Amino acid sequence: MKKAKVFLIPLIIILILGGLLVWDNMHKVTHGIPLDVLKMQDEYVKGPALIVRTEINYALISGLMTPPYIFITTYDGCGRKLKEDRNLKDYQDKYYYKYNRKGELIEETSYSPIDRDTIRTMIVYDPAKRRISSITRPDSYRNWLKRINRIFHHEHDLSSKSLTYLDSHNRPKIISGSVTGENTCIRYKYDSKGNMVCSTRAIKRGSRTYYIYKVYDNYGNPVKAKRYDGGRLVYTEVYTYKYDKCDNWIEKRVFEVSDTNGKQKKEEVQITRRTITYKN
Repeated sequence: MKKAKVFLIPLIIILILGGLLVWDNMHKVTHGIPLDVLKMQDEYVKGPALIVRTEINYALISGLMTPPYIFITTYDGCGRKLKEDRNLKDYQDKYYYKYNRKGELIEETSYSPIDRDTIRTMIVYDPAKRRISSITRPDSYRNWLKRINRIFHHEHDLSSKSLTYLDSHNRPKIISGSVTGENTCIRYKYDSKGNMVCSTRAIKRGSRTYYIYKVYDNYGNPVKAKRYDGGRLVYTEVYTYKYDKCDNWIEKRVFEVSDTNGKQKKEEVQITRRTITYKN
């Protein structure tokens, strides 16, 4: 009997530890940092969407609209992007997304069939420090050097890094990083409903600071935005929407408001339409 007890004690300990490990893994799967921190608020799609087709038309100086820029996004039915095809005039880029067991985005890969460029963004989560870090690097430096030199006429660091610090509600509080050699820091403020009402973007080189203030509707979409460069108002934009039965917007119109000689002018600058296919 004593030998049996001696044998059972380690077995019981192993079973307990194994049970705790399984519970911990289940806990991690359902309590990861929400993917929402990486989304723009007005791009949310509520409900079990599978495919979202987005057409964007921009206004020309003549008042006419450009041909549509088309995005086709495929979801898994749980709000996570799987892939996205972007047809942007001269570019036809493809994006692919990978997630960990918690449902957190850990890798974004973009591929351009025309330039044969592949760019990867790796994302690492640190729940203890409430921090998300990401680094973006092109796989093909030769093609990217040609493109960067064509745009900027001199070489830059082709990789970009960023750190996102979260608040107690897992929302972005501070994002700091570098893109093409330019160090920036963005700070966010939210209202009681969780809407991002103010973002401050400070660029270290040149010591410039930009401010954006937003007002939202009852669906959580911005209806007005003002951007300031320092203390100077750069633009005011007004947004109108049409919604479907799932309260997702299917049409978004952007108007730029200007004030000339005391007269307010409202000009339409963008139309975006979305066709959303839901899971049955």
